[in-house]
Amino acid sequence: MGFSRALLVATLVLATRVLATRVLADAAAHENTLPSYHYGAPIRVQCMNRSSETGEHIENSAYEI
Repeated sequence: MGFSRALLVATLVLATRVLATRVLADAAAHENTLPSYHYGAPIRVQCMNRSSETGEHIENSAYEI
């Protein structure tokens, strides 16, 4: 009975390590991905001052766009 209990504990420890490794890998992979669009989510748009004739950015006197 001692051997089967030791085998069960070893199996549980191994399974826990494998699961923890996968969870950490999934979390790391999620950090490196771009955010995705979900239906109904707002889309942020930033408009710049452009010339309607050339499409170039119009700068102010301080050379800021």
